[in-house]
Amino acid sequence: MIRRLSSRVGDLPVDKFSRFFRKDGRRDDPQSVLAFRRALVQVYVAAARTRHRARAAQWQIDLARGALVSLKAAVTELGEVRPRRQHGIAGLLAMPLDDIKGLDELNEFGSKCWKIQLDLVPIAQALDELITGETAKHKPSERGERKKRLRILVEELAKWWNSTTKGSIAPYVKAKRLDHRPAVVLGRSGDFVELAQALFCEVDEFKSSEVISAITNVHEASQTICSN
Repeated sequence: MIRRLSSRVGDLPVDKFSRFFRKDGRRDDPQSVLAFRRALVQVYVAAARTRHRARAAQWQIDLARGALVSLKAAVTELGEVRPRRQHGIAGLLAMPLDDIKGLDELNEFGSKCWKIQLDLVPIAQALDELITGETAKHKPSERGERKKRLRILVEELAKWWNSTTKGSIAPYVKAKRLDHRPAVVLGRSGDFVELAQALFCEVDEFKSSEVISAITNVHEASQTICSN
């Protein structure tokens, strides 16, 4: 998407929305469109960073824990490959042993297993620390699925919109009232909705209904936070 946003000025549907950010009331010019494009690129960069820093899914953590158990078992089993008298502290410290008959000599195979064992120890420690740090991250409190790419993109675009225009992302709801029945929503519109659709539907590859749903969820979540 960043490559598409770097295309020639005037080629993208979102270019016309740079008019919202001009304070002099003049028509759009290439410089303002370029500045607008750069801002949209930063929206994508910020969303990517947010997804990258997000807490790992539980299935990822569970798999990593399983791998850690296997690593620890491997370290233990590789230690058993060495002669019995070289197990434990004596073997790890390479302490000399009185083995005149050569019954406990460390052959080539055992020596290589020892080397692999020593290599695995810091890997297991690093994985243990990684799992501990990941599980210490804040876990989303809201129920439901993890935030997907579109939801995070809309959140980042909303942050930029609010800070730049000082306007709300709240969509205008067009509904038809029915007698003795709940109103039927015919559609949602608004400047932010039109911008999000132009960006995420025509530049990106999301459906209009998906974008509308994401905007509604982001707006409702922000209202809940404000009320609390």
